[in-house]
Amino acid sequence: MNIHPAVRTIIRVIVYWIAYIGMYWTMGSLFGLIPGGPYLRGMGNWVSGTVAAFFVTWLFLKWEKNAFRSIGLVWERATPGRFFKGLLLGAVIFLAMFGMLLTIKGVELEWIAWHADGWTLVAYLCIIPLGIMEEVAFRSYSFRRLNEVNTLRVTQVITAFAFALYHVAMGWTVYIAFLGPFAWSFVFGLGAAWSRGIAIPAGIHIAINIMQGAMGLKGAGLICRLKYTPNSIAAAERMGIILQLSVLAVAIIATEYFIRRKRS
Repeated sequence: MNIHPAVRTIIRVIVYWIAYIGMYWTMGSLFGLIPGGPYLRGMGNWVSGTVAAFFVTWLFLKWEKNAFRSIGLVWERATPGRFFKGLLLGAVIFLAMFGMLLTIKGVELEWIAWHADGWTLVAYLCIIPLGIMEEVAFRSYSFRRLNEVNTLRVTQVITAFAFALYHVAMGWTVYIAFLGPFAWSFVFGLGAAWSRGIAIPAGIHIAINIMQGAMGLKGAGLICRLKYTPNSIAAAERMGIILQLSVLAVAIIATEYFIRRKRS
């Protein structure tokens, strides 16, 4: 039976994602058996996810008789510079969105006295490999193979749906997964397509995640947090939805611009 190359590639990529998640879950469960607090479990989560992402990618490339270089997953002299560009871009985007929240009446910024211990810093450092492993799993092999047989538009949509469903599988609600990771996947995907690698999208991804935690949008906060009056909570939630939809809209427009510029 002849299968269209695009369909065959999509099936292969889906199997790749299933293998990654399966190995991630299995290794994560084994690490969960090791006695220790949440920080040690977090480190186990980082180790299992990173190993799973790189091993499954290597396995599929080996099957194709290819190497990491064929998908741009190699260390180059320009890699650190691209990564820091991504960090800077992610920080600028986050601060712009954070500033918009501060324009809401009744929302105030509260600075937090530095209280981080060694384990807290380790937890924040673990965000770096966690961001890299997700970019390896969704913006290296799978993204490159999908983009070889589809337009960038189709590749972006398929990857965004998979990225959102992956977060649902990790315990996120459908609403949050599609409002957040789905929208940001278009940003990361555009960075991967433009740079032909994951250094820039990994930098953006990591900067967003670290700053969300450090500035109190996820958890208690490390540097500061937002204080809300009862009347401002609903307005802040509406603003959050608008900002996430704006990220999606801008990323889609930027993707179209990239496609047209590349054609010309």
